[in-house]
Amino acid sequence: MDSRFFSSTDCTQVLEKIRQAKPDVVLMDNKIAPEGGIVATRLIKSDNETSSIPVVYFSANINVDVLSREAGADFVLQKPFNIWELEQVIERATSPNQDNADKN
Repeated sequence: MDSRFFSSTDCTQVLEKIRQAKPDVVLMDNKIAPEGGIVATRLIKSDNETSSIPVVYFSANINVDVLSREAGADFVLQKPFNIWELEQVIERATSPNQDNADKN
């Protein structure tokens, strides 16, 4: 898997970074400052330029499935997760035949 990574610790910068980087997938933590992953994911999904980019939402919160649906994420991972699980979700998210029917 050929990869480049960009990061942001502030959800107010996320949308601009995504517009510039044009990633194949976004990994979104529920605890991104200051407003949280739900707000950041909603910004991504409501923007015409970025809405088609798959978002993998993750959290240690027991209600991560509910949180990811509220956010509009495409995939969800419960923390802690292992690298194999992350690789599998990224492969599904970036597959040309992306199937969001089973999002975890």
